[in-house]
Amino acid sequence: MKKILLQLIIGCFMVPLFSSCNLFGLDLQKDFEYEYSPVELTMDMNAYAFIESRKNMDMSLLYDAINLAGYQQEYETEGRTFIVLNDVAFTSYLKDQHYSGLQAMKIEDIKTLLNSYIIKGRYHSLDLTTTPVKVETINPNTTMYLSLRAQNNDAQNKFEVRINEVVNSGKIVSVVTSNLQPTNGIMHVVDAYPEYKLK
Repeated sequence: MKKILLQLIIGCFMVPLFSSCNLFGLDLQKDFEYEYSPVELTMDMNAYAFIESRKNMDMSLLYDAINLAGYQQEYETEGRTFIVLNDVAFTSYLKDQHYSGLQAMKIEDIKTLLNSYIIKGRYHSLDLTTTPVKVETINPNTTMYLSLRAQNNDAQNKFEVRINEVVNSGKIVSVVTSNLQPTNGIMHVVDAYPEYKLK
């Protein structure tokens, strides 16, 4: 009992000592104003260079597909919007289409896939509304729609970019990172691949 009482007394003296803000000459910080710094969306590189910079992180399959198809120039062309499949989306596509890997795809199939995700013109989320807008990809056989969907009040971005949110358009996909701005257009990153109905 004496041992427990002694520990309690020592504890009562130690708590104020270690909770003191003047311990070791440190002063209590009275206030801190958070300086908001938004994510830098503009970049000093084109879309191809950005994808290349992410090849060891989350865009290795897209980077390899671009190079297998000889499409570097397509991702350096001005005035385009790129729907960027990250590795999760690309892996899902390969699995769903029963490819054992990227190397199992024919070059023409890779080109068709990439063409379906390159849009003529620049489409920033500020250019979109909740009404889907039909956009033209460089694949003449597919149709794509871009729109916005309102987010809940707690979301940092009040609107989410959506792909193909119209009846009978194919699989609807939400953009996970929108409005990246390389020097030659706009990029929207997805972690699920949009599917398209043929025209």
